[in-house]
Parts: sequence; C-alpha cells; structure tokens
Amino acid sequence: MVVIDRPFGSTLTTLALVCSLLPACLDDKGAEDDVPTHGDGKDDSQRRPTDHGDLEFATPAIETLSDTAMFHAWQFELSGDAEIDASTTYAVLGQRRVDTVLYLYKEGPTGWGPYIARNDDDGSRVYSRVKRELGAGRYRVLVKGFKSTIRGRFAVEVDCEGAGCAPVAAGGCLFGDSYRSAFETGALTPQDTQVLSLAHPERISPFDHDRIVRAVQQSSHSDVTTWQEALGRVDGGEINRTFFIESGGRRTFVAYEYGAGDNSYGAFFDHHSNALVASIHDGDLEECTAVAETCLLAESYPAVRADPAYSVSNDRYISMASQLEPLEAAQALATFRAIYGEVADVGAGLAMVDDGSLRFTSLIHVATQTELVAVEFGAGDTSVGRIYYGTSLQVAARISDSSIEACNWFSARAPGEATAGDVCRAGSDCVAGLRCEGTFANAGTCVMPGHPPGEGNECASDSACGDPGLVCAGVTRGYGLCRPVWMRATFADPTTSIVPDRATVARAIAVHGLATVDTDVVVSVRVAHPRASQLRITLTNPAGSEVLVHDGVASDNGAPLVLAAKPILGFSGDESVNGEWTLRVTDRTSGQVGTFEGWQLTLTSRYD
Repeated sequence: MVVIDRPFGSTLTTLALVCSLLPACLDDKGAEDDVPTHGDGKDDSQRRPTDHGDLEFATPAIETLSDTAMFHAWQFELSGDAEIDASTTYAVLGQRRVDTVLYLYKEGPTGWGPYIARNDDDGSRVYSRVKRELGAGRYRVLVKGFKSTIRGRFAVEVDCEGAGCAPVAAGGCLFGDSYRSAFETGALTPQDTQVLSLAHPERISPFDHDRIVRAVQQSSHSDVTTWQEALGRVDGGEINRTFFIESGGRRTFVAYEYGAGDNSYGAFFDHHSNALVASIHDGDLEECTAVAETCLLAESYPAVRADPAYSVSNDRYISMASQLEPLEAAQALATFRAIYGEVADVGAGLAMVDDGSLRFTSLIHVATQTELVAVEFGAGDTSVGRIYYGTSLQVAARISDSSIEACNWFSARAPGEATAGDVCRAGSDCVAGLRCEGTFANAGTCVMPGHPPGEGNECASDSACGDPGLVCAGVTRGYGLCRPVWMRATFADPTTSIVPDRATVARAIAVHGLATVDTDVVVSVRVAHPRASQLRITLTNPAGSEVLVHDGVASDNGAPLVLAAKPILGFSGDESVNGEWTLRVTDRTSGQVGTFEGWQLTLTSRYD
C-alpha cells in the first residue's frame, strides 16, 4: 500500500503523483502508435518527418500535430562535448495537453539510423523530456503523438550546456584566430598543460625535441638547431605545452607556446603525424591548415564493428605468418612496429602479443564502398592496432586501448563548394556539374564529366592534342591518345632519410584523383651515395606489382644518383592507378651509406 501525504493537493494532483510512483496506473495509455523502427517493419517515420531545419538552442519552436503533419523534426549541431536538455511543453499557457513522444537521433555516414534516446511522459506530465551528455556531431529531435489520433499545438526546446554548444565556423581554423581562442572553442578540449624547461628535463620527451625547435623557429630565433638551444632563447627559458582533443575528429593536437620579447609565439602540431598545422605570431594564428572534422569511425573499435554503416567480412584470427598474403603481412608488420618499435618480422611480432594472435577484419563503408582493413590485437590486457585504407599501408585511424584515435577518415566537409581540380571526399563536395573522381585515402578530385572535343584522337605529344584541356596519354608506351587533363597528376615526397648499409628504404605516395588504370608512369629520384652502383631501385603499384626503376652500374659512382623524369615500363596498364605507390631503394653492399633525398611520381591514366 502507498500512503501519500497531500497537504495542498487536489484529487487530480494526487492521482498524477500516484501514477508517477506505481508501475501501472488506472489511466493506462496502452501501446504507442507508429513507433519509429529501423530496418524491417512499418514505414520508418523518422525518414519522412516534416523537417523544420536547424533549431536554435534555448529558443522554443511551436508546431502542430495535424492530419498532414504527424511527425516534426529539427536538427542541431555540437562542436564538442555538451549536455543537452530537450523537452516539449504547451504552446500556449492553459491549452489542452498534447501527449507527445520525443526521439533523439545522431547523424551517421548513411543517415540518421535508429534513435539513441526516447521519452514519452516526463514524470507525471504527458509532455516529454530527454537529457543526455553528447559528443560532437549533428543531431535530430523528432516529436510525434503517442497515439496516431493525437492532434494539437506544442512547443519544443533544446537547451545546451558545455563547450560543445559553441559552433565552429565551417572551413575556418580549428583553433580560432589566436592562441587564447584554442582554449575557448567548443570543438576542442584542452588538457595536461605543462611548463617545459631545462630545469625539469624529465618533463621533456624525445617527441618534444623536434617540435620545440620548430616552434621556436616561428619567432626571430629561426637559427636554433637543438631543443636545448631553443629553450635557452625564449623568455624565462620556459615553453608551455598543452594537448588539445578534438572529439568530433578523434584527433589530438599539441601546442608549444612561449614568450619572445614580451610577445607570444609558437606552433600547433598534429600529435600523431607531427605536422606543423598552425604558427603562433604575437598571439595570433597564421598559416593554419587544421579545420574541424567529423570522423566516420565510432569512438571505440567494438562500436565500429557494430556500426551498421559498415559491413564486416574476412574476419579472422592469425597465429602464423604463413596465414597472411604479402600485403597483409606488410600491414601486420607495420602495426607491430608502430606499437613495439623495431620488430624483425611478423613471427617476432606474433610472439609479443596476447595469445600469440592478431585479428584481421575487412570493413566496407556501405555508403561509399570504401574498404578499410583493421589489424588489432591484445597487448597487456588492452586492445591496440591500426585501421588501413584497403590494399595499402595508409592509416585511416589508430586503435588505442580500444578507442579510435588519430582519425584520417572523415565525412565530406565542403558541400557544393569545391571547383574543378580541387580535392574532394564525395560528390557532394563539388559544385554542380562536377563529380568526385579517383577517391583514395579520403581524397579525390572534382572533375568535369563527359568527353571534351578531341578526346581519343591519336597523338605523339601533349601539344599534338591542340587543347590545353587535353594531354597525350600512353605516349611513353607508344600508343598516345588524347585524354582530359585531369587524368594526369604529379605527386611528390621530398622527405630526406638515410639509406643504411645492406638495407632497403621504402617510401610510399598516396595517389588519388585519377581515372582507373595507368597509361604512363614517370619517376624522378635523387640519392646521394658515394658508391651509387650499389643501389637498386624498384617501384610497386597499388596492386602489388613491382617493376625495376634502376639497377646501379659503375658509372653511377662519384656523384649523386639523379633520375630525372624517367619513364617506367613494365606495368600492365590494367591495374588500379589510385592507391599507394611505393619506391624502394636498396643498398646491396656493406661499407657505405647514402641519403635518399626524395622522389616524384607523375601518372597519366585512362578508364579501364
């Protein structure tokens, strides 16, 4: 028996309170009509609501459940973590109550998907309320009647509290326009600020050394070459290091800021790639290349595997190197080395992981048919690994303690703005009339569809095509035909690295934005080596076919080995051109080391 004290109450108030306490009530409403479903079943009502566009926080919107509008929807966006309070109530004080049900959705790569939260009655009220802590992303609230016969006006409001309530300007610098603004933008969560100085070397890791030098070079001290020298040049001998987490993009950045002549200088870096993404000059940010992103992978690897946006296939555990194809073995070895450092081979890596096994999984992104390959294993009771773009060593994300980090697989970000020749991620990025061609590793090129006049004519040179919009494809193989100019592109890797004794240096370039197969492959390479005759250079295409580029001869000695725009013959012309191309430089003899000073790859393509 429930005893209720009602010092003020009317019979109506008492009955409402009883109904809120008991698991059942005399006024049982029965089952809800037209419940939104996902997948099989009745027509999914959240797919065809009356869409009212974006809803401004803390501003009520008033609508009516009617015969022609039984489902109403609004969207809102969070730039980071925040708590939202969504509720319905009466539109006019004293009106007849309208029994609403409130649903909350989060947008995914393929649409809104199933709801993530629902509420019918908020306590004893027939109106609805949902309070949730959410991360960055785009969300929808949908309001319907509990019964399909319910009609009447209602108000809906979404209140927001937290840093993620603040919007991030599309295409603008992720950190804002100043060093201080990075601490205020809702897209980022600052954490773990430390002061670095020579007085506390234990706070300075090897990862800091290069970044400190490059950060100090952003001021007038551009001549510093060591991290110790750099610290000695800044005001007070101190640099502030702060990490910033971008939850929507699953990325981490780190800022190194210091005083130089009473002004603020420094730099922001991508924590995992080590790329300098913004410079701090007198407190302002310059040359910023980091913009807000939305990762297409869920927050954790188990959630990725369960995400209906992906189909899972070829899911298997590996306990022996012989169970892997050559590319899979390369992906496994790259993953082992990323986690453990130098690992001799796959067998040695397997001996280091929990249970001596790793898991290979193919994940197909349903909306774009992009293939990702996850290599994951246990390491001391935690889950780690890498997610690669299909048949490549290009990393789409890292798996760290089951969480997704360092994401490089993002949603489209510039709808309808990219022009011909611009980088795109999906067709919706390009202006009307263009399409996104040759997408690989989250990048393609906006191109004009169709066949320009003169395409397909025979040619012996670009000039023979008679139009700057055409190039001569296949001329290095003796069958030149005029093709659209976008079917040729040059990619460069200027990074310098040592070529050790009796070892191979492998460097990859991710190619995107071309047609489907290659017609011409042209390479430029420079290697400084006292005895260049010891060098052997090969090129491997995305399909894994390897072709000899140069086999050292005695006449190579005495000067740097320079291959300038050398046509490479031997590829079939029927294998994918978009993907990862890998150049390998091998020193075949002991005694001398060299320096690989970068390479360039020019490809012309056609449709298969």
